[in-house]
Amino acid sequence: MLPNSEEPYARYHTQEEWLEGYVNMASRIYKSERFSVEQKDEKLQGLASANTDYISTLSSFDKIKIKAELVKAGVNPSPKSVQSLTPPDEEHNEEIS
Repeated sequence: MLPNSEEPYARYHTQEEWLEGYVNMASRIYKSERFSVEQKDEKLQGLASANTDYISTLSSFDKIKIKAELVKAGVNPSPKSVQSLTPPDEEHNEEIS
């Protein structure tokens, strides 16, 4: 499913096919040069939300597998957590004695 859609973007016959399709869509969003970082985060959050019903039926192991496949595809599976970190050039560094 895609955000704001009542019809599935694609139909899959197996969980493995769904996983491949989900990771492919997330990867396309994440690597797109058309979107800002904030837009990518919003779209990835929307993709996850649109697929919540299906994802909630998966085992904990399968949910971990989704995150692993996202990372393998170069997608940050938790984009909001990265934004909350202080950028390296703005860190306050103190000497440790």
